[in-house]
Amino acid sequence: RINQLKNVAELRRRQAEGLQVRAGIAGVLQQVPVQEGQQVVAGTNLARVAKPGALMAELRISETQVKDIVHGQSVRVDTRNGVVAGQVVRIDPAVQNGTVLVEVDF
Repeated sequence: RINQLKNVAELRRRQAEGLQVRAGIAGVLQQVPVQEGQQVVAGTNLARVAKPGALMAELRISETQVKDIVHGQSVRVDTRNGVVAGQVVRIDPAVQNGTVLVEVDF
């Protein structure tokens, strides 16, 4: 019975350690859209972290044109104050209102 209780305690300890969330990048915490104690499904956005020194653009590309975009592709963005070179770092798999979110790192 003691061994069984030790195993249960070890399982609970591992489960508690699995609840720790770490950001994928170092940066500044901007937003936490969930409440403490709230239950969420896997894949839910728990927080928004930003790199204050890094400049990034989010572009909305038509669903029909996004097939021509690939990860790592070179990009030139006209900011109306000049043209800035960048690289595609992320293509959102979801379509929203007929557009796809593409993130560009400068």
